[in-house]
Amino acid sequence: MAASERERNVPSDFWAQTAITYGNVLPIAALFSGTLWLGNAAYLYLSVAFIQMLKAQMPVTVFLVGVLLGTEKYSHMYALNMVVVGIGIATASYGEINFNFVGVIFQIGSIVTESFRLCLIQLLLQASGIKLNPVTTLYYVAPACFVFLCIPFAFLELPKMLAPYDSATPGLVNFPALWLFISAVSAFALNMSVFLLIGRSSALTMNVAGVIKDWLLILLSVMLYE
Repeated sequence: MAASERERNVPSDFWAQTAITYGNVLPIAALFSGTLWLGNAAYLYLSVAFIQMLKAQMPVTVFLVGVLLGTEKYSHMYALNMVVVGIGIATASYGEINFNFVGVIFQIGSIVTESFRLCLIQLLLQASGIKLNPVTTLYYVAPACFVFLCIPFAFLELPKMLAPYDSATPGLVNFPALWLFISAVSAFALNMSVFLLIGRSSALTMNVAGVIKDWLLILLSVMLYE
């Protein structure tokens, strides 16, 4: 009775706003989950440097998806720039020693889902009818993303984590709690910066600026793993 009374006292605009919010957030969370799972799976097959070379294709994919969803306007100059980027990536990737077709498919899938996610975030943050800031957006997206990721986790990773670790048995996982915590903090900071930048510019701008991050990652991977 008390709960029903409280529901009646809540303005109808609140429920409409909540429905609109979750209707926009759930697709973003599902795409984000796909990006994380596919992108992390690619690291099992490809080198860090090669993955970053493939990720440089992101501005091209974001531009195409942006034109499709209406967040970007097509122009011949933009298209020509994207062709130059694509040729550069193909040239840099040619002759990769550790090329793996499965890993490339995983990474391409991650790029596609990430491109749709970023464009939907731009639509969500810049929509006039939805009042969300970057912190609130992450507040809604993160729990939904966790639920989506629990599905492959329960079937693929959890059995390996619960099994007794034995270095002689392939596939078992030695759970690194400290590194996982550091990774989680870094991911939170990264997502906050992504939401802030997209809210004030565009998904394409964020990805073009992210090329600098790719340079640094390639340099760091060479220094650590060579």
